[in-house]
Amino acid sequence: MLGQLLDHLDLKSYIARLPAEPREKIIELLRYPENSVGGVMTNDVIAFPSSITAGEAQAQMQDHILGADVLSVVFVTDAAEDGKLLGALSIRELLAADADTTLDALMDPYVAALDPFGSAQEAAYRIVGGQLAAMPVVNSASRLIGAMTMSAAIARLVPATSGLQGLRIFS
Repeated sequence: MLGQLLDHLDLKSYIARLPAEPREKIIELLRYPENSVGGVMTNDVIAFPSSITAGEAQAQMQDHILGADVLSVVFVTDAAEDGKLLGALSIRELLAADADTTLDALMDPYVAALDPFGSAQEAAYRIVGGQLAAMPVVNSASRLIGAMTMSAAIARLVPATSGLQGLRIFS
């Protein structure tokens, strides 16, 4: 018990030393149970409001791409509704699109999303079975809060002793 308390205090001191932006992202992730979707998701995703054009999104990509863990999918949100998930499109679709086309015209609005308190194991089966690079994670208000990636799914399904934990998936 004392060891857990000391570990907790060490964690708090390390987190307190981080710059504000990464500290807030880590604190957000620590709010979810370890075996939940929220406990294994990343909150470093690329998302743009549906009202901007492909050209505007393309111009902003360089700012977003360095910090993102999910590089194959762009999520489209409604800025008027505080980031409500509306759809998704691939990076390829975004980069190939006419610069004047708005993202709401390009996106796929039929995107299944995960609950952050849902089972990470069940979500992993959905991701691997569907051969998806990532699935968005939304809160109870349908606001985009992150994504569960294929690598997180594989880490959930493959035993740690298998030697496949470091396997990189290229899709």
